[in-house]
Amino acid sequence: MVLVTTALAAAINLVTSIVQVEKPWWPPLVATLTVLLVVAAIIVEWYERRSQTGRADELERVADWLAGKVRNQWEHEAVLRRLHDPMPLQVHWRSTRRPVAADRAVVLDDQAGADWEMLPLRGHAEEIVRAFLDLPHGRLVVLGEPGAGKSVLAILLTLGLLQHRQTLPPEERDRAPVPVLVPIASWNPEAEHLKAFLARRLGEEYPRLHQIGEDGISPAATLIADRLVLPILDGLDELPASQHASAVGELNDYAGAGPGLVVTCRSREYEQAITTLGAELARAAVVELQAVTAEQVIAFLSHPAVARPRWQPVFDHLRASPDGVLAKVLSTPLMASLARAAYTSLLTDPGELLRMTRAFDIRARLIDGFVTDAYLSDRPAPPGVRALRRYPSARAGRWLSCLAFQLAEAGRVDWWWWQLPAGLLVVRRRREKVMIAVGAVTAAAGLALTAGPLIAAAVTGLVAVNALRLWQPLWPEGYPPFFRSIARRRLVLLRMAFAATGPVLTGLVLSAPLFGSTLGLISAVAAAMLPIRQSGHTVRGSWLAGAWIGRWRMGRMRPMSRRTGPDATLRANHRAAADTAVWHAALGASIVGLAAAVVPGSPDVAAAALAGGLVYGGNAGLAAGWWTWIRYRLIHLSLATGDLLPWRLWRFLHDAHLRGVLRQAGTSWQFRHVLLQTRLASPTRTDHLRARADAGDAWAARRLVDLLAQQGQMEELRARADAGDESAAERLADLHAQQLEGE
Repeated sequence: MVLVTTALAAAINLVTSIVQVEKPWWPPLVATLTVLLVVAAIIVEWYERRSQTGRADELERVADWLAGKVRNQWEHEAVLRRLHDPMPLQVHWRSTRRPVAADRAVVLDDQAGADWEMLPLRGHAEEIVRAFLDLPHGRLVVLGEPGAGKSVLAILLTLGLLQHRQTLPPEERDRAPVPVLVPIASWNPEAEHLKAFLARRLGEEYPRLHQIGEDGISPAATLIADRLVLPILDGLDELPASQHASAVGELNDYAGAGPGLVVTCRSREYEQAITTLGAELARAAVVELQAVTAEQVIAFLSHPAVARPRWQPVFDHLRASPDGVLAKVLSTPLMASLARAAYTSLLTDPGELLRMTRAFDIRARLIDGFVTDAYLSDRPAPPGVRALRRYPSARAGRWLSCLAFQLAEAGRVDWWWWQLPAGLLVVRRRREKVMIAVGAVTAAAGLALTAGPLIAAAVTGLVAVNALRLWQPLWPEGYPPFFRSIARRRLVLLRMAFAATGPVLTGLVLSAPLFGSTLGLISAVAAAMLPIRQSGHTVRGSWLAGAWIGRWRMGRMRPMSRRTGPDATLRANHRAAADTAVWHAALGASIVGLAAAVVPGSPDVAAAALAGGLVYGGNAGLAAGWWTWIRYRLIHLSLATGDLLPWRLWRFLHDAHLRGVLRQAGTSWQFRHVLLQTRLASPTRTDHLRARADAGDAWAARRLVDLLAQQGQMEELRARADAGDESAAERLADLHAQQLEGE
């Protein structure tokens, strides 16, 4: 616009001679400038349109790349979960009868006047793709009981929609959204908007989408903004119960802008969330997975044919008592598949299930049998794997129990390496919570003390401030991620403190505290004057990286990895910490070396530059990820020493994934199902509560009594009551009273 306006003004002046210049060269000059301005305007417009076209083409290529990655990821997971079994268990779904869905006319834009009961949506698992594509607003909620197959249906829907997208004509495929299955157990809807969460998770699982572009926006955020991502959100019920209503409200806000989405949740939890919120998910169809019938279970367990004679007594019982305890336990695909796995061996007898009268005992037996079968020495490896590792079943069970106990205590289903807690199985936890940090600080101070007291003080301060995670808000996208918003004033103070720490500690190393303090004061003032760079939910990067290195460096500071999976976060942590340390070391060496060269009476320039590089780089590297890894490694080694975890933990986790005990949910590990996690955590929880109760912990004693009563371990309850445990005595009295009332 500026070029065209200037050219037009020059042309008018040339014609009207408003500005008169009595020189022979003036008219040719104005004419030439006018032509050049017009040509420049044409070039600028062409370049702008080409840039927009190139951006659109690049976005389409990124979407196709993402579709391929998602397909490879979940096809591999489908193989490990045996979703393509030659004789699968037929699972059906239909429109829910619960009062959690909008009217049929609103959801389907159908004015026929029928309701969901008159004309429900229904079908089997393989028909969910066509049903979703027929929804005019592309919003679907899948409900079901624990183990009903919600996650499996989400995987089938993801792969089916990807296959459908591939069959579209090129011009339609370019604008078709890519279905991405995202477990949402780690989402905090009260602290993070759904779009920010999706962009973060896409960036974590597919690092190419996490690289910041020239416009300061990641490809993940751009794909979401352009509606080229269809989020399939699995596990709404796995959020804390207090967040269910706010999560549905956030989903409503996201869907209100037009994008489609899919959500899976347990039936009761979703109904409670809708009741609390007072509004359903707008224009979303809500279907519910149906219980598996006794005949469907019999047909499923009848294969392979060689197993039928052993299962025949169970089949007869299921036909005679289709509403009995055993039939109810086997009414979910999870329990039916665990039953087949638990009694695969010809030496096992499924008839023992008929002697159990409690659902708890039947589930426990099926889960225990599944884990035992998973670690049999002659177990065949999955397709594409040469051989599985050899782990003794008892030790593998103990290691899995420790991991399950950690998740159960934290109330989570996602296992990330940086959340391994200190003092996990220690009786007196209060003392153990600070032991890791105190031990690391003490060890660092002891090693540095040989170099002198000032150097020891500098090293101690360096480790201490990072052990306390004072700088974590400056690296919000590190591990663990930092989502809590902080006041601008506090952020400025934090940046000033970080800027001053490097020079002050460098001064101690150089035995020149006055030099370091002066330089630290100058650095703090400079940090306070620098602008705050905002991105997403919070401030990104430290004041050094943001101000001195430039925005183009921020893209390279992101986690980079070509492979996805839980261990990709470990590699990303190392890269981010090393990258940050190198650049801050270079900057620190330059600042301190320059100050030493300019200020009279300063330390030697070479020594000052070396010390500044080490301190600046060490401080930034520890803050950006090294301390998180050190803490994780120390806790892991302490647990491995007691044989509570394997020494080679990652190899064991990958092996458990291949055996079907664990599943990969993006960047986290999960147990195959929360019921499996709960059962595996039980032995470790019982032993730990027993140890704490024996140490005089009254709260642990009460929890132990409740657990023993749930497990039906009456003999231990009596023994504890005889030993003077008042909680055990009270529970025994209650149980006897209930028994007398029943009689």
